[in-house]
Amino acid sequence: MSGTQTAVMEAKLAGSDTCLKSSNDLIASFNFYASPDKPDISEIASIFGGTSRRLKAVPCPETYVISPSAAASSVPDFFDNDYVQERYWPELTTALRSQLGLRSAIAMNTTTRDVRPETTAREINHLNPREDKKSLGGFFVVHGDYSPAGGRAHLRHVLPTFFDDTKCLEPITTPEERTKFFQLWNSIQAAEQQAILEEQGGTEEQHMWAWSGRNYTGPRWAIFSVWRPLEVVQSDPMGIMDARSFFSSSSLHEDGDQYVIYDRTYKDRPGFTSSYRSENILPIAPSATAPVEATTQQAYRFFWVPDQTPEEIYVLKLFDSEAQTIRGRRAGVVECAPHSAFTLPDQDGKPARRSVEVRVFAIW
Repeated sequence: MSGTQTAVMEAKLAGSDTCLKSSNDLIASFNFYASPDKPDISEIASIFGGTSRRLKAVPCPETYVISPSAAASSVPDFFDNDYVQERYWPELTTALRSQLGLRSAIAMNTTTRDVRPETTAREINHLNPREDKKSLGGFFVVHGDYSPAGGRAHLRHVLPTFFDDTKCLEPITTPEERTKFFQLWNSIQAAEQQAILEEQGGTEEQHMWAWSGRNYTGPRWAIFSVWRPLEVVQSDPMGIMDARSFFSSSSLHEDGDQYVIYDRTYKDRPGFTSSYRSENILPIAPSATAPVEATTQQAYRFFWVPDQTPEEIYVLKLFDSEAQTIRGRRAGVVECAPHSAFTLPDQDGKPARRSVEVRVFAIW
């Protein structure tokens, strides 16, 4: 994977004429959570599977596509842990450090979403998205993987034994890379504790969840998901929301809320505290009384790659510490890129989408 093939999604959304073109012949429909109430954990499978009654399908007449960038090539077996950790992780993190000017880029984990070769898109949509990762289909609701507090929780719960626990030693990372990561980790934790003390008057765990993040002065850091298909995508492609229009459009919602938060508990994840809390977000569908023009053109601009190949790679921003600071807000930095699978009008009978994703800590 070369640096030119690892394109950063946020850069593509900036409006470059070489990357984007309008596709007026596609009216895509995206599921949005349509309730102001926080969902119960028992509802999550139906929400992400696209079958919950609390969802609202919103048509998006102006869906944009990203022009193809490279031809497909052979794809290795991503269930081969030796390959993933010894070759794919170093290639990926090296490319990110080079393109983004990062001081540290550390792979967190890998999720391979695969299905039986004969499975069609229609069949995969009926699978329980939490039952079996090897049969995991796309998530059919617009979502963000972390709230700001949830994103910070992941880095905060990294253990000193992270690199040993994740088997992320040489040749995957050098001793210098591991030392640099924990030097920066300590700087981030110290800056967060100082900011919380100034804003909340204490450093207890509960204050972390109430902290606005606006007075943070430590190193900027983010969590990315590097997402690529395992073969040409013929069904249920990934749509990426233009987050700038969404996070500036709270007026489309009657109560001003942009999303609801639901709790996640992570257990026995290598390299992290044995059990810790995080949060995800579900953007709320606009009010039924919102103007149609605003609904379709402002809040719901999505981008996607038609017939996406394994060499066309998304780097999705899941969290960005800069988005909560005063400096970042003034610059229009968004906290994440909400995304969702969506159904193509002619995909019946075509094979289900297969993909792999790697979560990465990125520190500037």
